[in-house]
Amino acid sequence: MTPDTAPDITPDTAPDHSPEAISAQNAGAASAQDVASEDDVEAVRRQGKIRISEIFGPTVQGEGALLGMPTVFVRTGGCDFRCSWCDTLYAVDPTFRADWLPMDATAILDRVKQLSNNQPILITLSGGNPAIQPLAPLIQLGQQQGFTFAIETQGSIARKWFATLDHLTLSPKPPSSGTVFNANDLAACIAAARSPAATGTTPPLPHPALPSP
Repeated sequence: MTPDTAPDITPDTAPDHSPEAISAQNAGAASAQDVASEDDVEAVRRQGKIRISEIFGPTVQGEGALLGMPTVFVRTGGCDFRCSWCDTLYAVDPTFRADWLPMDATAILDRVKQLSNNQPILITLSGGNPAIQPLAPLIQLGQQQGFTFAIETQGSIARKWFATLDHLTLSPKPPSSGTVFNANDLAACIAAARSPAATGTTPPLPHPALPSP
């Protein structure tokens, strides 16, 4: 699939991204006490594990460009945002970290296959923010077995493996979330998804999900 022209990601006003401004404006954002330590996250990564909040389906995608598609959701644990109206705090707040199961790619895919009766299906990677997790091995293993992958992320963290996805949904958070929009971060995510250097193959088409006010 050949990407179209990049969407206009210029905000109405240029946000102030200084530490002071972010501290003042991000009332709903993750605080230093709430976020899992980098050492803790890295320890899980070194084990080749992904923090999983839940895996469920098959169900039908209820929103976005893939509306109506049968899918199994793989919801990861952990997020770099704290949206004021978040409806999945159990996959965001480290208070629930004990409920997040570290799983490797094989174990995750085995669970998906149990739910799909061993039939290849669209796997939707959600969160939290799934871009925090080391998902490249899972995507590679699943695609080798006929599965396709979509990710839903706010566009705050760019990963090289975005280019290996079949579908990328970027959903910048609006002012009502209490978080600060960073156009540069979003642009980096789009660039990562469109980079053929990561795989040598045609990258996916990002699906921008326009925020509501």
